[in-house]
Amino acid sequence: MRLHDVLDYQARERPSAEFAVQGDRRLTYREALLEVHQLAHALVTAGLQIGDRVAILAKNRLESL
Repeated sequence: MRLHDVLDYQARERPSAEFAVQGDRRLTYREALLEVHQLAHALVTAGLQIGDRVAILAKNRLESL
């Protein structure tokens, strides 16, 4: 099972459950899935294709998930 399969499943089965918490900020599975889809769309629009690699250099924050 791939990581995004787990997110898809949880967003479908428990959309309002907490996916991540940082301080007083909370992100539900539904919100996380929406963020992932927006990022995927932006990467495809930028020209990335299946098999391309992406690196992230960021501090530990909800947005980095």
